[in-house]
Amino acid sequence: MDHLTICIEDTDSLARYIMEQKRGASAGITGHSNDHYQDILRAHPEAITSIMSLCNLIAIGSLPDGPARKLLLSGKGTALHKSPTGIRPIVTLVPCGQYTSHAIATEYKAQIQEICGNKQFMGVSHGCEIVSHLVRHQLEMDHSKVIIKVDVKNAFNEIDPAAIINVVRDELPAILPYVLFLLEMSSVDIIFHDSRAGKTSVHKMTTGVPQGGSLSSALFDMGITPSIRRAQLAHPTASIYLIADDNMVVGPPAEAIATVKTITLLLAEVGLTLAATTDSKNVIYGLGTQYTAAQRDLALASDLHWIPSTHGLLVGGTPIGSDAYMIEHINTTVDAIIDEMFQLETYLYGPNGRMRARVQTIFKMIQHCSAQQLTYLLRTCPPHVTLHASRRLDAAIANTIHRIMDCVPLLPPHDSIAMRAVLNRFFLPVRLGGDGFINSEAMREAAYVVP
Repeated sequence: MDHLTICIEDTDSLARYIMEQKRGASAGITGHSNDHYQDILRAHPEAITSIMSLCNLIAIGSLPDGPARKLLLSGKGTALHKSPTGIRPIVTLVPCGQYTSHAIATEYKAQIQEICGNKQFMGVSHGCEIVSHLVRHQLEMDHSKVIIKVDVKNAFNEIDPAAIINVVRDELPAILPYVLFLLEMSSVDIIFHDSRAGKTSVHKMTTGVPQGGSLSSALFDMGITPSIRRAQLAHPTASIYLIADDNMVVGPPAEAIATVKTITLLLAEVGLTLAATTDSKNVIYGLGTQYTAAQRDLALASDLHWIPSTHGLLVGGTPIGSDAYMIEHINTTVDAIIDEMFQLETYLYGPNGRMRARVQTIFKMIQHCSAQQLTYLLRTCPPHVTLHASRRLDAAIANTIHRIMDCVPLLPPHDSIAMRAVLNRFFLPVRLGGDGFINSEAMREAAYVVP
């Protein structure tokens, strides 16, 4: 394949990616699913060479525009209900197309990250955590600064393919044949069945990147990179952070607002617009109390919602703001984890009130999944705001496990030394003779390490 601009050679990485996919997932519109390819590789591991050859043929754009290409790139959409009226569209693509995109994204990861630059944290290891720490540090060190977070409307569906193609042609020409194969030929279809509305609809992708594609995020990030570069050059004192289509700017109010206006104008050139402003979209926030009426009027005139300093906002899934706001958000997360454990507990008992043979399964699910759901916030939020929630979660996990093990009557008094010994063993690693549960309160200080 010495005549090809793209040559995918890492069979181990591709095989590992295929075998790591969940069994029983939805099939694409061709009827093929990851299960079929996994079954082939289990019976014939050497078949990965043939699968990789197929991926290489797809990657060089050897398939002409027509029904076969359209079938390969079209997707089956599922409208998942996420609120009483809203949906979240999930798209399942044909597996071999997904494998090709993943292999290219893996092969050219370093070059893609170099193109996107140090403003884009999507695809960066622990990128969301890094951004949350950077933003928190700047706001806490200088209360005159604010963060502005703007939401791009329907971003991945609306970006102009020409913007992506131009960047790839100039800076990563090796993958240009595949990008042209994806974006420059005739539009592909996403077939959605909305169970709520009881109808099937076909959405033609005339703009944007392939929905559900392994390379789609990287293509989008590269497509907006020139706009972000120009905005940073025009406003060198402002700090710009991106997590895919989430745009955040930190700086003094006037400078931050001017930077956002520049970004908005530049993104419009590649087909992107901001969503309508709400109390959680297109917002401005700072920890200070000295902001002037003129600064607030400027934000209002710029169609930004100013969040009071007593509240806060989410940055990369991390609450940033007043202590009360952060504590409330973290405790809300713990409330959801506790509710989930109560739900798991109900699965133990049959209609006659007798316990089913599911104790070990529920025990392991709580042991390996419950405390871990708080770990991200322990890493990104200061220890003093996670203390109360951590204690609540530790107590809830211990109480739930003691109930499902039917040992509550055998426990020593609540505040006794003997009970402390029971809890110490509860949170001790299995290799040391304990029950192996995570003690969130004890680990929160070590978890919060600012990079």
